[in-house]
Amino acid sequence: MIVHSTQQPSELISTIFWRDFLAGVSPTLDDRDEMYRLFFFEHGLSRDRAALMYLLSGREIWRTVRDVALWRFGSLDEVGDLLDFGAGFGRVTRFLAGELGRKRVTAAEIQPAACAALREHLGVEVIATTHEAASFAPGRDFDVIVASSLFTHLPRHRFEGWLANLASAVSERGILLVSTHDLAGGGGTPAFRFEPTSESERLGGAEYGSTWITEAEFRSIAAATCPGRDVVRIPRGFARSQDLYVIGRNLPADGQGLAAADTVDLSLETFGIDAAGILRARGWLADRVAGRRPEAVVLRVGGRAPLVGRSGALVPRPDADRILGEHDLARGFEVAIGLGSDSRYEDEVALAGEFADGREVVLQRGSLSELSLLALAYRFSDLKERLEKAETKIEWMASSRFWKLRNAWWRLRGGG
Repeated sequence: MIVHSTQQPSELISTIFWRDFLAGVSPTLDDRDEMYRLFFFEHGLSRDRAALMYLLSGREIWRTVRDVALWRFGSLDEVGDLLDFGAGFGRVTRFLAGELGRKRVTAAEIQPAACAALREHLGVEVIATTHEAASFAPGRDFDVIVASSLFTHLPRHRFEGWLANLASAVSERGILLVSTHDLAGGGGTPAFRFEPTSESERLGGAEYGSTWITEAEFRSIAAATCPGRDVVRIPRGFARSQDLYVIGRNLPADGQGLAAADTVDLSLETFGIDAAGILRARGWLADRVAGRRPEAVVLRVGGRAPLVGRSGALVPRPDADRILGEHDLARGFEVAIGLGSDSRYEDEVALAGEFADGREVVLQRGSLSELSLLALAYRFSDLKERLEKAETKIEWMASSRFWKLRNAWWRLRGGG
């Protein structure tokens, strides 16, 4: 267990997220944050790498929320109050407040320490909650309520109670966003599965475990607890790992026009510019939702008349399949493009996958500098982790009896 402290981002993290921080996103991380601790302890990452993954995941979730809000309201200026329910220590809340402004964002959380941290470091209004859904009475409606990675942990009676209560707090034109773990139904298997265990050390397993649910069961519960509202499901639409449900009135059928439906997995392993001015990108992608195999990857740099590069034939990546738990699905790519003398690090870059049905899915988007720094950050953190492990090994060896005897023998040999 580590002693509670807050930390400011390293130079590496600040360089990658400087635009977010300047826009008002809080850079402060709290060691009591179980999501941060999950990256740091369970995944065995260095502090820099854990902070990087923590912030990237929070920003990715916010971008999904933003896509859905734009789809519903047309403009973020049209969005009124937003509630981040089950906000924790603000992994996502910081990005919500950074773009929408602190006055429009409210956080709700059950952990007293997290409530205090949200107020102190993020400056948003905070509502303290309990396990009982009936006790939650915010006193006003919200245009957007986000419940990310909450219903993935609730037992059935809590699941039904909170879905009903949160839906009742949504404005007439508003939407409720809920993420779940999908459960394949049929064959006599249960439609709702709950196990009283999770990664949380503070919340008891009986109240906060691990939950899986089929689409049919979710729709059945929503019909009973949220009458008069439509339900749109986006498979793996939440951080590419959980299903995303959007609940609201008069929603377009099947989420027509919803950009957040792009759920193809991407691993960008290298991205950089060589001495000849060639931008090269290498990695793999996989469509775990539809099971389609991509045919090519396209790299675009610039705005109205972008430079365009297209990959050659994609190759199987069994190592990536093992990571994903799939068979012969992931495909590796290499793509390069010659930059012009007028290219700038501020130029926007888009990496997209092409599929046989003619659909093109944007896999990664950002400025040339942002993506280059991100690739360097991964390499730097990997090297740093290897160095730390090597230093630990050397310290252990130097303190061992064998090493001390070896040094004594070398001293005798050198003096004899």
